[in-house]
Amino acid sequence: MPSEKVIGIVARASNYRESDRVITLLTAEQGKLTVTARGCRRTKSELLSGTQPFCYGEYLLQEINGIKTMRQCELRENFYDLRLDYDRLSAASAALSACEEVMQKGQSAGELFALAYHTLAFLAYGASRPVDTLICFTVKFLHLAGYGPATTRCANCGASTFGTGKFNRECGALCAKCASEMGGEAVLPLTLEAMRRMGRIELKDMGKVLLPKEVRKECVVLLGVYLSRHACAGIKIVETLSRLGDSDV
Repeated sequence: MPSEKVIGIVARASNYRESDRVITLLTAEQGKLTVTARGCRRTKSELLSGTQPFCYGEYLLQEINGIKTMRQCELRENFYDLRLDYDRLSAASAALSACEEVMQKGQSAGELFALAYHTLAFLAYGASRPVDTLICFTVKFLHLAGYGPATTRCANCGASTFGTGKFNRECGALCAKCASEMGGEAVLPLTLEAMRRMGRIELKDMGKVLLPKEVRKECVVLLGVYLSRHACAGIKIVETLSRLGDSDV
């Protein structure tokens, strides 16, 4: 049977039978794939190194009786440093879990795959606080999912929110007038501007995000509430943001 090569990130791995493993592979071209790696848990297996969560590599797959089976893998990066810091590991796990939840089987997901890869890279090797990287991921994730919050323009009437804007859990920024009718929480102008910039920042610059403490605190609370309203895939992110925010000094 014909085989195919894919570039993927292992989002989940479950042991199966005596020496097999079933993995969930995130790819740019085919979205989410379920793949069986037979014999990969044997000590001398060439597949062992590429079937752990967070592994990024090239995988040779073959479909047998409707089941995709891994034949070869070339590990390119395992983001090992994530395992040396619990905060970075938990942030990476939350981000990858969200990507897995929204990525569809058989559908291209190039932008989401790229976001996942860059987030793992900066969490593993970047200098920014893991909470800042996860906040940036969350903003960009929401935009890709079609739920990006309004920031510097009122979501209801389009007026500027500078100085008097509020944050509504349904739509993001509202001007003072609309907020008085629809409801909204106080928010710093700098927080809204930070959200706007993170939504537009290039992936290669995500590692440069360094938020002031007050802005970080507001982003954790407001994005957590907003994400809970719009994306069920973000529950783990909400919990992780809250924990990381509470530990911020």
